[in-house]
Formats: sequence, C-alpha cells, structure tokens
Amino acid sequence: MPAAAKSYSADRFDVTARILPDRALTVEERIVFRFEDGDYTYVFREIPQDRSDGIHDIEAEMDGVPFRPGTGTGSIELKHGRSVRVTWRFAPTSGTHTFLLRYRLAGVI
Repeated sequence: MPAAAKSYSADRFDVTARILPDRALTVEERIVFRFEDGDYTYVFREIPQDRSDGIHDIEAEMDGVPFRPGTGTGSIELKHGRSVRVTWRFAPTSGTHTFLLRYRLAGVI
C-alpha cells in the first residue's frame, strides 16, 4: 500500500502595510499553516523585490517565538536574488502553526 502523501496549506494569510515618509512600506504578514500527514521541519515564503529598492529589516516568528538568521532549528535562512526567500527551520512538527514575517520594502511609493 503506498504511503500517504504529506500536505500543507495556508489556512489564513493576513497582511498589514504602512507607508513611511521615506517612500518605504513596513509590512507584516501573518500566515497560518496547517501541516498534515507527517512531520515538517521547514516552510518558506518568497518575497518579490522587483519595483523596489530592496527588502530590509526582516524579522520572523513561529507561534510567537522569534527566529534569528541562521541555518539550524529555530532560525530563518535568507536567500537574496530577484526575490528574498525566507525559510523557517524548526523541530519536526505537524498541526496548525502561525508564522509572522515583518520587513521594510524600500523605495516603492
């Protein structure tokens, strides 16, 4: 019998953006992911940075716990290119978890 495929979904995605006097936006994204049929150790979000002067001051949390830049458990890995890929790395988990991402998007207004 074949193994059940793991799956996850974003049950909720809320965004709050605020315009700053220097033509930047501060953005806060709150994403509720549901992980099913197995344990997960990471999730990622890609933030496009075209039509801007870049993304700065990235902060991330999982279930209210801050994650710092790095590559191990309890950290966020940042890869910069045409977009910024933010990867949360965490201990094996399933169920529903809330991820928070804050950043400053420069030169967009």
